[in-house]
Amino acid sequence: MSTPAQGIASRANGAQSHGPVTPEGKAASSQNALRHGMRSTAVVLPGEDPEQFACHQAEYIECFRPRNQPERDLILAMSAARWRMNRLMMLESQLLQESEDLARALNTLSRYEGQLNRTYNTAFKQLEVLRANLHPAPRTTPNAAAKTAQPNEPDEAAMFALLDALTAPPTTKAPLTPANTGRK
Repeated sequence: MSTPAQGIASRANGAQSHGPVTPEGKAASSQNALRHGMRSTAVVLPGEDPEQFACHQAEYIECFRPRNQPERDLILAMSAARWRMNRLMMLESQLLQESEDLARALNTLSRYEGQLNRTYNTAFKQLEVLRANLHPAPRTTPNAAAKTAQPNEPDEAAMFALLDALTAPPTTKAPLTPANTGRK
């Protein structure tokens, strides 16, 4: 328990500073805990070239040519994951040259690499499914040809059904046992 004098001194000290006030100071203090940026909400970190990232994204957009906003979102997620994986490879090479606690650092980077690979692959698979379901091959019957949407106009009902399927919680499967596999 503190004495009355200590309480007064604590309040006086607490009243002196409440963190940075200027926009520059706030921007600087927001980077205090930044080490590698793998969990950062910002894709481009201080020291990285925003124009280079914009070119990186433009290449992904040009390569995959999104037909609608959901496809564009998935392509941008792939682009961001690949940008971070490239950063991860640079960090790994730096660690090999200068880190004393190499095993721990490489283990952490390996976990982030796995996470980013899963993010990229999931977005890519979702893009493939979205494209397959929104732009199926044209039907051959005369009535179906009349009802087929224009090439760049996806069927709205199919799009919403697909988005529901992509965002649905994963189903759980019962573990394989001799009882449900028919084996002894």
